[in-house]
Amino acid sequence: MVTIVLPSSHRTEHKSTLEVTCGIKNSASGVHRPIAHCRMPSNKPTPRSCLPEAIPQLFYHRYQAKSYGRTVLYPPRHRGSVHLPIEVISLILVHLGECDLLRASLANRLFYLECARIIYRIIPRMSLKRSAMVICALARSPKLASLVQSYTITLKHADPTGNLYRLLAKAMSHMVNLRYLSFEVPGNKSWVLQKCTANIRWFKTSLDFDDELASWLSTKPYVHDMILTRAKTFSMQPHHLPNLSIIFGTPATVLSAISGRPITSVCFGLNGPVMLDLGNLSKATVAVDHLGVAFDPIPSWEELNCVDFVYRCSVYIPRVQKLSFFATRSTFSPTFYRIVTPLLSRFPSLKYLQFVLGENGNTSPIDRSTQLELLQDFHYNNPELRTVTFPGNLTWNIE
Repeated sequence: MVTIVLPSSHRTEHKSTLEVTCGIKNSASGVHRPIAHCRMPSNKPTPRSCLPEAIPQLFYHRYQAKSYGRTVLYPPRHRGSVHLPIEVISLILVHLGECDLLRASLANRLFYLECARIIYRIIPRMSLKRSAMVICALARSPKLASLVQSYTITLKHADPTGNLYRLLAKAMSHMVNLRYLSFEVPGNKSWVLQKCTANIRWFKTSLDFDDELASWLSTKPYVHDMILTRAKTFSMQPHHLPNLSIIFGTPATVLSAISGRPITSVCFGLNGPVMLDLGNLSKATVAVDHLGVAFDPIPSWEELNCVDFVYRCSVYIPRVQKLSFFATRSTFSPTFYRIVTPLLSRFPSLKYLQFVLGENGNTSPIDRSTQLELLQDFHYNNPELRTVTFPGNLTWNIE
């Protein structure tokens, strides 16, 4: 019987001798015989001539076995290359940057396929030159286009040629696995989307809401989140977009879209006073629990319009649990936080209050003492409030 033990804790050597064994050879069943075995004093350095030349010294350390009262050192087993599952390789590659992915793709065919899948899975906003190169590549290769799951195309500040739009339409017809689409182009180019047959879940566009766009959206029943930045109207029957639950747009657009749909989150883009009837807010098939308002705080009377609008909304959607204010171009004035405070009592279920600045807003945070004062006022007007986020992502939890 042979018992394997770790050499660091169970080595059994004689005080005056050191046994050196370089290999093991099997003979009869259950019997192990050493290939080479040397015995020499342990208080002297081991002469190289006493060590077998056939096996290098790095083999003298793995495990030891006690067999017939003798201690024998086993050499390590020769191992081949380790083959990682493709899922493990993907988890490693997904953390690499774009430059590292390009270098890793040159390793072999497997790495090329995985790196290409990661690179083309999410195509973010990029310059016009790079966007044109990507569009050409996707139009030429349906296989690459089928890898795209999220695509952001922003050409609203450029002047693309008609040929580029035709290539874009061809590329989008190949994106069969597309799920997230941000489509912002100058003019009204709804025809570019007509051949896109993917099941879109998230959609953002700067297009006007015309018949072509409505016809295309009617074939997208899985759209969950929609942002219409420039649309002035919305004309679709409630049985279209049956899963729409988050909508952003002008007041007229949002009020038209919410009727008869399971919308739980509405965000309005304000530009001046809103004179529309807000009764459609109560016509959603589920309770609205998030209300957001985006506006430009300059001039200052826009803040008063915002507060008045939110006050009117509270009549129809009092069960809001999250209230968000977005400053699109500048920052909130110091008095805005004060005039918002009385509004909180209009939402008895409110749990989360958020103030967010746009990309062009001044991100200088409010000083700590002012934040504490505002928190006390907020909590006094709404004891159910639990979380407040100030500009600069400064979040407070109220207990």
